[in-house]
Amino acid sequence: MFWKKYKYDDIKSVEFNELKKRIKIVVIDDEEDSFPIKHMQSLGFTIEYWKEIDINNIKRLEDGNFDLIILDIYGVVNPQLGQDLTGLDILKSLKHRNPKQLIIAFSGSSYEIDKGEFWKLADDFLKKPSTTFETKERLENIINQNYSINTLINNLKMVISRQIQDSNKESDIEKIISKAIITKNGNIDFVKLVRLGVQDTAAITTIVTTIINIMKE
Repeated sequence: MFWKKYKYDDIKSVEFNELKKRIKIVVIDDEEDSFPIKHMQSLGFTIEYWKEIDINNIKRLEDGNFDLIILDIYGVVNPQLGQDLTGLDILKSLKHRNPKQLIIAFSGSSYEIDKGEFWKLADDFLKKPSTTFETKERLENIINQNYSINTLINNLKMVISRQIQDSNKESDIEKIISKAIITKNGNIDFVKLVRLGVQDTAAITTIVTTIINIMKE
């Protein structure tokens, strides 16, 4: 009976207005006026603005301090990090460290040949300069599609169903993962998960950690 309270359905959702406050966003662009920072902040988004990436702030990106990175390609990397480095180099490096890191390409044109790889590797795009209306709409869509509790739980279910075809085992896995989320301690019993047949524990850890971070007040 003790285990029965730990189910996905018992995980509380987060209202969208609260959710967008909890999602941390950084805009990195050498032209501050291209993005409506203050308007987005006034609408409840949690956003920082950086003119460039340097040795003082690069670690925050590498450590995954932001849920969403909005990144320009040119003029945003301080030469102290390396001559001729661009936003594309930063994007590649961050994606290599964490393929799940959401990065939005932010640039003046999506049709320039030299920016093709930048647009291709990014998770989404936003053309600059960006108006308040289109920025709000795009950010809300991105947050809904990637960070709503229901979406993340469905992602968990898909990850597990690709590995496990036994409904009884899936139920046991649900109890273990739900307990870690509901108690907000993130202590997943990976020994039991592996015994139940789970192989991709990294994907589960990423999603569970994201859910717990979003649920924290």
